[in-house]
Amino acid sequence: MKKRNEKTDRNKTGLKNSATLEKSAADPSKKQNWADEKLLQSQKELLALMDASPIGISWADRQGNIQYLNRKHQELFGYTLEDIPTIDAWRSLAYPDPAYRQQVPPLMNQITEAQKHGKEAIPIEITVTCKDGSFRHVMQTGAFTSNHVLAVYHDITEYKETEEKLRLEKELHQSAEKYRAIIEGIQEGYFEVDLAGNFTFFNNSVCRILGYPREELRGMNYQHYTDKEEFEKVYHAYNKVYITGEPNNALGWQVIRKDGTKRYVEGSVSLLKDSSGKSIGFRGIIHDITGRKETEEKLRQSEEKYRTILETMQEAYFEVNLAGSFTFFNDSFCRILGYSREEMTGMNYRKYMDEENAKRTYQRYNKVYTTGEPAEEFGWEMIKKDGTRIYVEESISLIKDSSGKTIGFRGIVRDVTERRQTEETLRQSEEKYRTIIEKIEDGYYEVDLTGKLTFFNNATCVLYGYSKEELMGMTYQRYTDKENARKLFQAFNEVYRTGIGSHVFEYEAIRKDGTKRQVEIFTSLMKDSESNLRGFRGIIRDITERRKAEETLRQSEEKYRTILENIEEGYYEVDLSGKFTFFNDSMCQITGYSREELTGMSYQQYADEENSKKVFQEFNKLYTTRGSTAGFDWQMIRKDGARRYIEASASLIKDSSGKSIGFRGIVRDITERKKAEEKIRQTLNSLKKAVGTTIQVLVTALETRDPYTAGHQSQSANLAYAIATEMGLPQDKIEGINMAGIIHDIGKLSIPAEILSKPTKLTNLEIALIQEHAHSGFEMLKDVESPWPLAEIVYQHHERINGSGYPRNLKGDEILMEARILGVADVVEAMASHRPYRPALGIEVALEEIEKNKGILYDTAVADTCLKLFREKGYQIK
Repeated sequence: MKKRNEKTDRNKTGLKNSATLEKSAADPSKKQNWADEKLLQSQKELLALMDASPIGISWADRQGNIQYLNRKHQELFGYTLEDIPTIDAWRSLAYPDPAYRQQVPPLMNQITEAQKHGKEAIPIEITVTCKDGSFRHVMQTGAFTSNHVLAVYHDITEYKETEEKLRLEKELHQSAEKYRAIIEGIQEGYFEVDLAGNFTFFNNSVCRILGYPREELRGMNYQHYTDKEEFEKVYHAYNKVYITGEPNNALGWQVIRKDGTKRYVEGSVSLLKDSSGKSIGFRGIIHDITGRKETEEKLRQSEEKYRTILETMQEAYFEVNLAGSFTFFNDSFCRILGYSREEMTGMNYRKYMDEENAKRTYQRYNKVYTTGEPAEEFGWEMIKKDGTRIYVEESISLIKDSSGKTIGFRGIVRDVTERRQTEETLRQSEEKYRTIIEKIEDGYYEVDLTGKLTFFNNATCVLYGYSKEELMGMTYQRYTDKENARKLFQAFNEVYRTGIGSHVFEYEAIRKDGTKRQVEIFTSLMKDSESNLRGFRGIIRDITERRKAEETLRQSEEKYRTILENIEEGYYEVDLSGKFTFFNDSMCQITGYSREELTGMSYQQYADEENSKKVFQEFNKLYTTRGSTAGFDWQMIRKDGARRYIEASASLIKDSSGKSIGFRGIVRDITERKKAEEKIRQTLNSLKKAVGTTIQVLVTALETRDPYTAGHQSQSANLAYAIATEMGLPQDKIEGINMAGIIHDIGKLSIPAEILSKPTKLTNLEIALIQEHAHSGFEMLKDVESPWPLAEIVYQHHERINGSGYPRNLKGDEILMEARILGVADVVEAMASHRPYRPALGIEVALEEIEKNKGILYDTAVADTCLKLFREKGYQIK
């Protein structure tokens, strides 16, 4: 029983060879001696030692059958003898990868060869796949006899894992050092903060940007280097990143450095998470953009200044694409053409000019496009929205994109209609003066300090009569006599000595052909890049012919010069109290004050109380609305006491923070225009009186033939006047309607009186004669000079909206508004009043007719106004 239990225990631990030996010793058929007993005991002790060994041991015979596995072997790899009965089975399970399995036998052979030659076997390092699928790193060695193979496995897994961990930590350290060096070397600031915004890590660039040393900055919160407003901005940005998890790649704010200066920074921020994915702070990049911000602000101010000038100047500025359609324009262009900004946007030039001018414009623009050369001050005719024609002067040049490709045109347009009208009266005298001016070609020259010509233009060659090659290097002594050479030397020496450009002076030049010419010259010093004097430069012009012509041209030139000076516009800038801070020479000319006197002067000093109040109201309105004013006129008092009418435009001047600090604008003297308008008004009044007298004569003539018609005209005129007034028509139109109403049946003078007063029903022929009165009235009035379209109103007063009227069957907008008003008044008065051929139908019947047919026979707005007068305002036909 004892032997059976012992055998079972050995099988459990894989002691297959021990069991065999024990059976042999117990066999009674064999003789056992004391040596066999000792051998058996030694084997038992050896197996017990191997079984207790901390190193894995396996024992196989030469046929590859594994005889023994100790306990450590089974603990290390999990296999029993039943799992791996042979060495091949062991290799198949321990090294499942075929490629790796082929590498193991050669390693084992190294141990065999070492043992054959009596050398110490070097352990081999292999990786074993355990039964549970895990891996064990072991150092294997062994021993070989003629009958057995012993394999020993020392577990080095923990050592290998520790070694790998150390290797990874070293690589991680090297990587961290590498990226830390990169972070410290970049210009941008890199930082990490905790969730409260306190610095936990940052590079030197952050210290440089904020101006703090590393010791002070560590642990600092962003509240310490931002003001309240910027703090709120940064907080909300970080909070959004925290909530959404999305980085902010365009965060900009203002920081306060340690020295108190403020800097603009821009950067990105994203969440910082630990290994479990929990948010523990933020990381980001910042860079100082203060320089860029300052440049942008300067650019904005510059752009604002020039945009304001564009919007306030009287000249129209525009930009069009290559098709000629507007892409940008200022308010002056809207004012010149009479269109709104919405209407003009995208408008093509063919919309506001006739075919001939459109063709000329196309040719001029095409030339600029082809040559690349700008076109300056060419004139043509525009058609305003109201149909009136104006003359303009235009200068254009190409617009190119960043790559140099032409994408459109830009230019300046000014309304020269008034000037053109004035120019016609000055044409003869101006033509002679202009011809002389256009023939003058100024010469440009440069000379060194000895007076030798070093550079000059062709006009200089023409003036002196020498070729460019001959003139190069020539001194003034060659083309002047001794006296004029002395004058030139003194003039140039004065400029050299004082450093101030000389006034214009004259001398006599001797041309190559010996002829003498009077020359006018201006010179100034020429310096190199280091401010060293290197010569003189200036302008010369031949004034020989001018001197001869000056006396004969003096009177016409004086008149021409006066006109030019008067049309110059004044530019001004004032502070909020109205005091001049900047102005041009034209402003001095307009006010009559010198530049010194005008500086700091307020408008109250050159305007009476009423006009000062008017100017104050305009500027106050502009300040309150933050808009601009296209133009307002008022009367100023010049220094000499003369009163002049001026027209002014104004807009606000703002500082970089958007605060209003003053006003700027353009002024022009419109006194002459005011006088002309007054003269036109007087002429118009005279004309109106003359027309009124003529009409009264015609009415008197009609009254003698038909008192009913005369009374009808007067009553109709009164009603038409009332309707037009209630509709808010301009006073000029109202007067025209009244005049036309008084004589709208004047054509009945051509109809026999017996037909007009016939008490019975009219025949078709008589009706046709009566209807002809509208055309007859037109023929009587068409040649009468009048400020109103009287003939057309009379001609159309029986036309109806739906085209059923007579004599021309006009409809809708083809009928003048005056005629539509008079038509309603004519029907109401006729139906409400007594006639020889019928009694009065009454005002209610007449109003029912108007109400029933409004929008059909009668204009809706006119009909509604007529009904309102009678039914709401108590109008009566007297």
